[in-house]
Amino acid sequence: MVTQLHVDLPPEVSERVADEAARRGVAPDELVIEVVAQRFSPPRPLGIVGLGASGRSDISEHVDEEIASILVR
Repeated sequence: MVTQLHVDLPPEVSERVADEAARRGVAPDELVIEVVAQRFSPPRPLGIVGLGASGRSDISEHVDEEIASILVR
């Protein structure tokens, strides 16, 4: 089922949507649907979890720091 929703975008946002849609070769409404769907989708697990051995025995105690260091690279 498709539900219509009317949204007034500021001109600069509308231009950016139109430019990006043209760059991708899709209609602006398709791009907006994609972006909204991504924004409200449940978070996906990080693909880096469990990929290899760190050689450290304390990694589970410092997981936040490890992930942060990877994401800022």
